[in-house]
Amino acid sequence: MVAPPIPVADEMRSPSARAAEAGAARVCEWDVSDIGVFKPERWLVARADGTGVLEFDPAAGPMMAFGGGPRGCVGRRLAYMQLRVVVSVLIWHLEFLDLPEELRDYGQLDVLTTLPRMAHVKPRKVELY
Repeated sequence: MVAPPIPVADEMRSPSARAAEAGAARVCEWDVSDIGVFKPERWLVARADGTGVLEFDPAAGPMMAFGGGPRGCVGRRLAYMQLRVVVSVLIWHLEFLDLPEELRDYGQLDVLTTLPRMAHVKPRKVELY
């Protein structure tokens, strides 16, 4: 687990940060001697209710974040570059106008990532010269 450089008291942390740390504590380590062998049962874990029923848990093993560690995602820099190019082209060719009040919403949905509740844009093509 990665620790912050300056210790932070738990009561000062957000509820989502505390929940993420609690979830990280339950991640198990796998036996590395047979890590190259396909074993689907590695993702089967017993339910927390004590019934002994096994269920699929996608976070059952060691995980690494998108940019985490020395062996992070090899395509990260390419993805960042592509994102910069796409945003630059959109800004170069389009003007983003104000939306009507009924379409403005800064709310968000918390799923795997944070998504906007409504994502409306009002573009207008920019005439170059």
